[in-house]
This record gives sequence, C-alpha cells and structure tokens, in this order.
Amino acid sequence: MINGSNNCHVVYFNSNEDSSSVLSGFTVTGGYCNITQEWEGGSGIRVEDSSPTLDHLLISNNELRFYSDHTDDYRGGAGVYFYNSNATLSSIIVKNNTLYFDGFTSNYSATDYCGGVGVYFYNSDIQLESVTIDSNYFGEWTHNNYYPWGSGENGGIGLYAYYSNLNCNNLKVQNNYNLSSEDYPNNSRIKIYGGGVFLHNGSFTATNSSISFNKIIYGNDEEYTNSLYGGGIYIYSGSVELINSAVSGNELYHGYQGAPAVYGGGIYIGSNSNIVLYETIVSDNSVDNYSNSN
Repeated sequence: MINGSNNCHVVYFNSNEDSSSVLSGFTVTGGYCNITQEWEGGSGIRVEDSSPTLDHLLISNNELRFYSDHTDDYRGGAGVYFYNSNATLSSIIVKNNTLYFDGFTSNYSATDYCGGVGVYFYNSDIQLESVTIDSNYFGEWTHNNYYPWGSGENGGIGLYAYYSNLNCNNLKVQNNYNLSSEDYPNNSRIKIYGGGVFLHNGSFTATNSSISFNKIIYGNDEEYTNSLYGGGIYIYSGSVELINSAVSGNELYHGYQGAPAVYGGGIYIGSNSNIVLYETIVSDNSVDNYSNSN
C-alpha cells in the first residue's frame, strides 16, 4: 500500500517517464489535494507529460477539493489525472474517490471543464484494459452566497476526457453519482453532466464494456434551474463507438418544481458529435423531474 497520509499526489509522474516506468501491484490511497490553480488534480496519481504503465492497482479513498475563481478550470481526478499522456492502464480499479466543489470566490465567477472524479484525461491518448471506475462521487458544498456568472461542461463523474482519445476494452464505469441537493440544499449552483462519462472533443471507443447505474440527482433547491443531460454518457463533442457493450440503469432526476427538462438517461449526444453502436444494448435508463413530464 502507498498511503499519502492526506498529502497531494500520492504518486506523481512528471519527468517524461515512458512505458518502461511501471507502477504495479499497489493500493494508492489517502491522497488529499485542495487546489487553487487551473489544470490541477490527481490526488491519488498525477501523470504529467509522461506515459508510464499502470498495472494491477487499486486507487481508492482519495479526495480533491477546489473553489472557482476562473472561467476555465480543467480540474478534477480525485483518483487519477492525466495531462499530456500516452499511458497504458490495465487491471485497474478506481473506487470511492471524492471531489468537493467549495463554491465561488465572487459574483460572476465561473467553473468549466471540471470533474472526472475517478479519472480526468487532458490532451491524452490512453489505452485502458480491464479498468473499473466505481462508486466515485461529486459533492458540492457552497459556503458563500455568491452567484456564478456561468458554469458548464462539468461532470463525467466516473471519467472526463478533454481533447483526448480513449481506447477501452472491458471497461466498467458504474455506480458513480453526485451528492443530491436534497441532502445538501445549497449545493446546486454548478452544472454536472454525464454521470458516467463526459467526452469533450476527441474519441471514446469501448469494447466489451459497460456504463451502468450512474446517477445525477438534484433535489428541490430552487437555485438550480438548469437542464440535466446524460445519466450514463454525455457527448459534448467528439466520436463514441461502443462495441458489444451495454449502457444500462443510469438515472437523471431533478426534483425542483418547475425545473426544465432532463435529457438522455442513458446517452446524450450533443452537436458536432457522432456515435456508433454495434451489438450494444441501451436499456433501463431513466429521466425524471418534478412534474414527470420528461
């Protein structure tokens, strides 16, 4: 076991390591980052300008916290953050990691491109074999009364891919969720799209894989009146190909009376996007809001 004892980046690759640098057979836990800058993250593992081999790892119980004073943030990866990487992952479990958004520093601030509580990919080409991203959660604890100028393109609670290309076999993204504003009534000022996967440009190819039982649920907080998108997968832009895979049991729910619509309990496909499904099942996904109209 490698225990970070509440230090940031339990494991840090940042010296141009290549595939001959191998991290294998460990539990990576106890990472804690409280970040203030853009392009930060990776409480458990951070891979920056490097392409190591990660093999037979459990990455669990790491925590990331941040507040927003930028319009573009690119923050996330309580479990793992990849920045400019061509790494290879095999036999990895990323589980029970948490990300907390601590609010805005002023009126008219914003947060964008944040999330990937399990794994965040920035400008990376990654091979994933037998990777499970399970039970990671996005919590939002707004400690002030500031109102955002805007926030969007956040989410991908399981994984967030920004200008990245992911080639996956036997990938499982499951049981990832946000902390409901019904339980935390002041936490609804940030948009979270894509309970399982968020793709922002690039490509996501998954074979023999499943995206299942991920949830984005908001309670009755009247301050959050945005639509919700993509319980399983949210494609902002880019290309998705699913082969012999399943997208099932994912959920979107908005409990505010008069809330706008919720779209794509399984998959939401944005403009400038395309998706190919081959021998793939999309089933038992749900969308709901207060009026049960969508």
